Amino acid sequence: EMRETTVAGIATGLVATGRGGAGALRREAALVVERRDAEPDLALVDVAVTRERFVGARALWRHDALTELFVTVADPGAVGLSSVAGMLAPGSRGLHVRLAGDPAQAVVVLDVALAPGLVTPVAVASHEALRPGVPVALAANGASLALDGEREIERHGDDGATVRLADGPLRIDVDAVMSEHAASVQRAAE
Repeated sequence: EMRETTVAGIATGLVATGRGGAGALRREAALVVERRDAEPDLALVDVAVTRERFVGARALWRHDALTELFVTVADPGAVGLSSVAGMLAPGSRGLHVRLAGDPAQAVVVLDVALAPGLVTPVAVASHEALRPGVPVALAANGASLALDGEREIERHGDDGATVRLADGPLRIDVDAVMSEHAASVQRAAE
């Protein structure tokens, strides 16, 4: 969520001093990537499976190399991979999208803002909601995984990789904190 930094700072100060109110903090979702013989990895926004075998230049610019996408929140107004899910199920928490390698096999082709200034068609084969705590197995192949928009994990063979939706970090609800603060100011003025 994009916020103006001054207001976000005020809200943070109010929470830190115990004046944020009951609704100050909200639990966000996260995606946990687990593989045999490796520590779990955590993504806060998305996990993408790409045909790219090697971790090179990290940013994902080639949508046609993506095969699967997992998002914590489907946001049609976002720039990036969560906008793909957002066009399919706006506002959903936890979505798994399978992309079509061939647009002719797609259920739908979406024009999305994949990066700033880059609107591109993305062919979608299917999508489904993620159930919290239930792992989704990834195909055994030499693809790499991108966590939060960066290619980070090279896969080799069958590493038993899974992705699951889990509880993530707490986040300050700036609007709730500022509304509580305004109400306390009004009460003090009465």
